[in-house]
Amino acid sequence: MVLGICYGKVDHLLAWSAVAGLFFDLFYTGVLGIFTLLLPFMVYLTRNIVTFFNRSFIVVLLIYLIDITILTTLFYWVNALIGFTSASAVTFIARTLGPTLAYNLAGYVILYWPLKIFFEKFS
Repeated sequence: MVLGICYGKVDHLLAWSAVAGLFFDLFYTGVLGIFTLLLPFMVYLTRNIVTFFNRSFIVVLLIYLIDITILTTLFYWVNALIGFTSASAVTFIARTLGPTLAYNLAGYVILYWPLKIFFEKFS
């Protein structure tokens, strides 16, 4: 979604992110509404942040990593609030946030150029 915001003109991206969040909630969490609300929030936030920066590899990477950090942390806080997790913040950072950022960094580096070309060509 971040590359779609930066390099493409995707119609109804907020609606698509809400649908993606709903499917993610149905499949992974079992609690409807967390990602259904968080993903459109992240799309809105990213759209507003991107207007202030150039769209280079490093800048988009940093925005992407900030988005993932915010999304994962908000998800942890909501689960802690409703009592679905009892993990400490240190455990969350070491076992969830760190590996999530590393995995997404690798995926971003691999998929950046093909997705950038795709969005620029078909938008």
